[in-house]
Parts: sequence; C-alpha cells; structure tokens
Amino acid sequence: MAATFDPTFLFNKPTFCGTYFHAFKIFFAHWQTFMGLGLLLILVAAVIWIIIGFAFFASFFMAISSTVLPGISSSDAPSNYVGRFLLDRVLGITGASHVLAPHASRLLGAVDSILDDDIFSILDDDELFSPDNEEYPHGKGFLVSLIPALPFQFIIPLFFLAILALYAFTASFTGGLIRATAEAYAGASPKICSSLRHGWNAKLRIFCYYTLLSFGLMLPFLLIVLLPFFLTESLALMVPLMIGYTILYVVVISAMTAALPSIVIENVSMTGVFKRSWDLCKDSMCTIFCKIFLIVFAVEVISGILTNFGNGAGAILSLLFSICSSIFMTILTVVIYMGIRIEKEELTHASFNRELSITAPDDKDIDAETQSGPPPSTAPLAAKTGLNDV
Repeated sequence: MAATFDPTFLFNKPTFCGTYFHAFKIFFAHWQTFMGLGLLLILVAAVIWIIIGFAFFASFFMAISSTVLPGISSSDAPSNYVGRFLLDRVLGITGASHVLAPHASRLLGAVDSILDDDIFSILDDDELFSPDNEEYPHGKGFLVSLIPALPFQFIIPLFFLAILALYAFTASFTGGLIRATAEAYAGASPKICSSLRHGWNAKLRIFCYYTLLSFGLMLPFLLIVLLPFFLTESLALMVPLMIGYTILYVVVISAMTAALPSIVIENVSMTGVFKRSWDLCKDSMCTIFCKIFLIVFAVEVISGILTNFGNGAGAILSLLFSICSSIFMTILTVVIYMGIRIEKEELTHASFNRELSITAPDDKDIDAETQSGPPPSTAPLAAKTGLNDV
C-alpha cells in the first residue's frame, strides 16, 4: 500500500519550521502504525510492572505468614512481637475479631479498640508506637523485623530481570518507531510487525548505547557538581558548576541526536554510533538544540494544562498526549537526522530506498545511472527503477 503523500518532498532541504511540518505530516499519514506501537509499549510496560508488583506482594505476604503463624503458636517469645502486631491488625481491619478474639485472647487483648483503624493510620499513630506503650514496646522497628523474612534471593533477581525486560522492550519499540519513520520517508506504508522486527534486531545496540550515554552523563555530574559540593559545602560554588554541567549536557544530547537513527537505519555498531552521530551533528548543534527545546517546552506547557483538569477525562487526555508526544519526539529525531544527511550527504529518495532495501511503488527519483541504462522497451523493470519488482 502506497503512502498517502508523495514522499519525495521530504528530501528537499528542510527549513527550521519545515522540520516540524515534516514530522507532523509523517505522524498523521501513518498515525495508526505509530499509535499502535505506542499503545503496545504502554501495554507491555504495564504487564511487566504488574508482574513485579505481584511478585513483591506475594513475597511480602510470605514474609507476613512466616511471622504471624509463630505468633499464634506462642505469644510470649519476644521474637513473635511482629506476628502479634500483624494478627491484631488483620483481625481489626477485617472486622472478624468478634469471632476470633475469644479464641486468641492471649494474643489480641484489646483488639476491639482498633476495629476502625487502617494500616496506614496505624503506622502514623505516634501514641501507639510510643516507647511507653507496653503493648508494642518495639515501636516501628517491627517493619525492620520483616526484612529478614523477605525472600530477597527471589525478589532481587526478578526485579533486575524485569528492568532488563522493560529496557529491552522499550529499546525494541523505539527502534520500531524509527524504522516506521524511515519507511515513511521511503514511500512505503510502515507496518507494526515489520517495524517491531527491525527494532527487536537493534535492541541490544540501542540498550548498550543508552547505558554508555547514561554513564557518560552521570560521571561528569558526579565529578563536576556533587564532588566539589560535598568537599566545600558551598551553594555559591554549586550554581556555576550546575550551569557548566547543563551546557555540557546540552552539547552531548545535541551531538548524539543522530545516534539512534544511525543504529536502526544504517546498522552502525554501538561504539561507532558516537562518532557517526558527532560527524553528522557537530556543525548543527545549535539548530538541533533549538528545534528540540521548542517542542519540549510546548509539550511541558500542554501537559501542565491537561494535568490541571484534575478529573478522569483530564487523566485520559494527559495519558494520550504523553503517548503522542513521545512518538512525535522520536519522529522529530529521525526528521532532524534525515535533514542533516540530505544536506551533507546529498541523500536522495532512490538511494535511501536502496539503503533500506525497500521497494517504493511511487518512487519518481531515478538515479542518473538508471536513466542512462537500456531503453525502456528492452530493459527489465528492476533495471529501470534500480529496485526489485515486488
């Protein structure tokens, strides 16, 4: 299926405002694919966090059971203080104390006095947790008593696996959005499955790039800002250091704007991508920063307006706008990258199609080599277009 607009106009040198126009044109021409990728990312992220939450609460209740059950069997041992406290509260919250209290009177004592309490108000009750309270003399230290019972050998690996899975899927969807934008430039109609497949193939390089970039930005922050502040404890010194680090951050982010598109579109390695992005962006960093800053500022303003609605409709609109803005930022990054290549490398529609190995039925940009080939009556279609006939 052909694109809903002629993609050859995208290969004209874009103006400052034309960059936004190209990004909006691509987004609205293929919004089903882009929104589908965005919603799938939200769904996958929600599933991963639900799994993390379920595992944590399951482990927490396992820890509670390991402390409550001993408290039922023996209320005199000091180590069973946590079990008694939790059993008291559970009976009070569920309203079942009038049934169970007579059978656990040696544990519960005056449980009926806390029938209307919830666990959060209990934790904030300073009188209840006063050192002078003979019923719970250990105070809020009971929370610390739960820590050894938590199965950290299970929780910690699961948490890190979930984070790695989230990063892998995020990298895959980011790569999918970049591939879909590139296919729009080629004049094809991007598909969700095809875009995700290319994003999945590039996930490791994207993930490693993000990791290296994060450490590269974190280390100067520690050395330039935090370390001098802790050594001198001078707020007056911290202000110019923060300004200096902000300038460094802006330069690095602007110089690395072409990194992710280079990984997905050109298959650049995760180490070579830094040099490739620098070579493309070093002469346009001021323009790149201004383009990104304006759209980020506009997104923040609109997000603040939507957040102030304060109702269900506002929350839904805020979520949808967040998805759309994230997608648009990725598209804008690719448009900036393509604009630089069109200007510096004289990239054409046909050459870009061959770079992506995509056949564009509406391709009108024929190379000079193709035009000087055999006559149309004798040359095959592939020789005429420079592309495979699909």
